[in-house]
Amino acid sequence: MKKTLPVELTLSISAMIIAISSIAISIWEGITMRNHYHLSIQPRLDYFFDMEEFPDDDKTNFSTAVYKVKNNGLGPAVITNIEYFIDEKKIDTGSDENKDIIFDELFNFDNIAGRGYSTLLIGQTIPMNETLTIYEYSFMTKEAFKRQSMEFYNRFSFIIKYKSLYDEHFEISHNMAKNTR
Repeated sequence: MKKTLPVELTLSISAMIIAISSIAISIWEGITMRNHYHLSIQPRLDYFFDMEEFPDDDKTNFSTAVYKVKNNGLGPAVITNIEYFIDEKKIDTGSDENKDIIFDELFNFDNIAGRGYSTLLIGQTIPMNETLTIYEYSFMTKEAFKRQSMEFYNRFSFIIKYKSLYDEHFEISHNMAKNTR
């Protein structure tokens, strides 16, 4: 005659299997949720070079060449480092008040109607959907705009390093392939 397992032992083994399975599923779900949280607050900085050309017949307007950076991600970007280069040489802007003087001397543009920039600081947080101007030049004439805006695009390069709230590090750059760091 065969011996059968007692009912209590069978129930105990079944309960242990269910408990271990529940723990494994909970751990897997926790890992999946953590990955989802990382993605749900991951910043994504993108830059673009925008050229806005206005008609000559309107004397109050001017043409603008501008670098902008936008956080297209779902979370804030924390700036960790910023470097600017002109003609493959690193620029030490020191304080941002010097940026106008340094850039004007190095670019030596004519017919400038104005310039502007956003002060990007180490530790600064760029919120989701925020757009900041890295640097821009406005030109008084279309001729100066056409001649100098692409020079601005080709001579100016930068690298912006940033991190997420989970301390994941990223960077964006323009024209950095030709620069030695």
